[in-house]
Amino acid sequence: MENASKALIMAAGVLLGVMIISFAVYLFSTFGSYSNDVYLQMEARRMDSFNSQFTKYYGTEQRENPYDINSDKYYNGPILCTVQDVVTIAKLARDSNAKYGVYEDDPNYVSTNPNDMYVTVNLLSLKNKGYNIENWTENKFTDLIQNNTFIEGSTANLKYYYITSIEFMNVTDTLQRVRTVNIDVVDVNKYLEKIE
Repeated sequence: MENASKALIMAAGVLLGVMIISFAVYLFSTFGSYSNDVYLQMEARRMDSFNSQFTKYYGTEQRENPYDINSDKYYNGPILCTVQDVVTIAKLARDSNAKYGVYEDDPNYVSTNPNDMYVTVNLLSLKNKGYNIENWTENKFTDLIQNNTFIEGSTANLKYYYITSIEFMNVTDTLQRVRTVNIDVVDVNKYLEKIE
């Protein structure tokens, strides 16, 4: 009888030990899963924040005539970017490339590796001169701004740009990151509509 009670106590101790270990494994996997979910949420927010720097210039808008605010027409077309916005987008790409160690001094560099974090900004209106602008020098950016900015009394030099397309790369199955931004000059007059 005494041996049977000792055997039951030992069995209960082993069962209790197995239950404690099982509970510990359950907690470990639960917390591990939770921390993984939190990490994925933080990574998604970080990726959204990065992408929004570029995508905020992409889409359509309605606004007053950019050439004449007293006009009887309004603009209804792609989001208009000034030349300063274009330079901002290019410098954001350059800063990102430098951060991820994929910066290239070559102004004509185009990444061929689909998995690297290199962001390319193409100014399509410069196709015959080389349109990859994220690696431009400050002098080239200054020239671009001077040649495309409002001159007092005339809108002849004033150009507006728009993002024609944005290409993304897959970071994970659910996360995408901006890879290429294509920008071109927009014909504002094409999108002017009569105010009803």
